[in-house]
Amino acid sequence: MDGGPHNQTFGNYAFVRIWQNKTILMSIGVPLFTAFFLDFFRTPTFSHWSKLFLLLITCTGLSPMASFFMPFMGGLLGFSFWCSQGIRNGGSLKKFLMFFASYTYLLLISFYCLTNVNRAHLDYLGSLWFFPKTFEGQFKWVFYNFWSYPSIILVLFTILSVVVIKRSYRRFLIIWLILCVSLFLNPIVFPFVTQITTLNTYWRLFYLLPFPLVIGLPITFLDRVNKFRPGFAYMAFLGLLLVSIIGNLWPHQYATFGKVPFAFGQYKIDPNLESEVKKIVSVSTPGPMLAPDRYSEVIPMYSPDFPQVCVKRYALMAYSIQHGKIKETEAKFRAIDYITGSSKKGLRDVRLLIKKGLVNIVLDPKVTKRKDWRRFYPTLVRNGFRCVEKNKLFFVYVKNENGRIRSGK
Repeated sequence: MDGGPHNQTFGNYAFVRIWQNKTILMSIGVPLFTAFFLDFFRTPTFSHWSKLFLLLITCTGLSPMASFFMPFMGGLLGFSFWCSQGIRNGGSLKKFLMFFASYTYLLLISFYCLTNVNRAHLDYLGSLWFFPKTFEGQFKWVFYNFWSYPSIILVLFTILSVVVIKRSYRRFLIIWLILCVSLFLNPIVFPFVTQITTLNTYWRLFYLLPFPLVIGLPITFLDRVNKFRPGFAYMAFLGLLLVSIIGNLWPHQYATFGKVPFAFGQYKIDPNLESEVKKIVSVSTPGPMLAPDRYSEVIPMYSPDFPQVCVKRYALMAYSIQHGKIKETEAKFRAIDYITGSSKKGLRDVRLLIKKGLVNIVLDPKVTKRKDWRRFYPTLVRNGFRCVEKNKLFFVYVKNENGRIRSGK
């Protein structure tokens, strides 16, 4: 699929970000849930119910978003099935009670978490500055334009599915779409729904749409009416592989995660940044490290020996809000800004971190050209730090202590 410019689009999210738990939930867990739901309501056996129950337990562990997304999904599917099938054709009260019982674990864990989490913590994570604050902005995060490759595929295959599937399931699909759009995915309900989901996660509700189900339905129909010749599956696989290769080789069609492009023969981390991080790791001593954000976000991927003062600022702030350590975290941010050279405030905070056991300090060279370097450098010397690497991009100061072993170049 054409991933588009955002890492939230169907193609990018399902493949490029599959290493994230929330992506596993949405790209694998949600389609499985739909399949297990239909299996259970066709044949309400304990085996089919167990699949739903165990899958919801798995979703609960994968991501906190399961606490609202899976009940929304279950409500859409359940009500759509009841309206389309009716009581006589399988929508009995007993089935629905069994179905809702499969949510027991998820709802209990969600209730416990919500009653024990600081509301300010959720508000902070749910209103980060880079999330769109309008319905249109959230829509474009997933489809990137009103008429785009993903939206066209969704519309075309939805129409095709409505045409080829059985009448009862046609009603089910249409009601599902109507409920999804009217209850969750429109500008009118957007302000109200975001009170539950927050701006952070609202865009994920577009995954309530029956996608990729609508792609599979026409193919399943053709298979059942024996329209496929022998060897079709192999040809389809080779065709998909060919499209994927062409899509990756075509200019400006690379899948992305943030601003990092993914393509054949291309590594995810910028080669220059990789070289710099490897150099820092090679000259540093195992122990706590204070480094600019550019390096602190990457160093843990190359070595576990250098615990960072901060890896992701927003994650550390969320933690501090929940545990009442905001002042301590703000002091760490000031220290990072100081050694990055973006702020003249923070020398006192750096000194405090040194007293707490800091072993490595990575400086931006411009810090050494400021007037207060005359105060900072003596602090480093008094505490046993010496410069082990000096170049135009960074300086590395390491604390000399008896018993510590250098990691070596």
